[in-house]
Amino acid sequence: MLVLAILKGFLFDFSNEVRDLGENMVSAAVEVYDRIATDLLPTPAKSHYVFNLRDLSKCIQGVTQADSGTLREESAMLKLFYHECLRVFHDRLINVEDKSYFYFLMKEVCTRNFGTSVLNLPDEPIIRNPPILLFGDFMQFGADRENRLYEELKNIDKVKSLLQVI
Repeated sequence: MLVLAILKGFLFDFSNEVRDLGENMVSAAVEVYDRIATDLLPTPAKSHYVFNLRDLSKCIQGVTQADSGTLREESAMLKLFYHECLRVFHDRLINVEDKSYFYFLMKEVCTRNFGTSVLNLPDEPIIRNPPILLFGDFMQFGADRENRLYEELKNIDKVKSLLQVI
């Protein structure tokens, strides 16, 4: 599979524990894509629920923004993968039921492919306040594009403060 070859080539510079995730990340992304494209079909109210292979490639493309010098742990790469799936698929969902479905889909897929759910989710069938997981490359204000780090944004107050300046 071409996507796997590209991802393995990209992960070459990463630590062994991150490098070993390549095949499972591709399998997980394909499974998420297959399930969401099958389970969340377009309706008149949800006409934009049309998912295609471009969405699948965007999940992997987002992972390739990681920097091997700063992203060294398996858990950090799994959070990045989860974040990219959220941005590609979850952000298009319009109601709390569909969004909750997606979080539980990710929990199931990640547990099966990685042995961990990545995020701790409540047991309720409807998740009203999901955990916040963000990555970005804008925290070093004014940095040149080649010097930006795509990193997890853990301090939400700092993110809010920076975004108010921009």
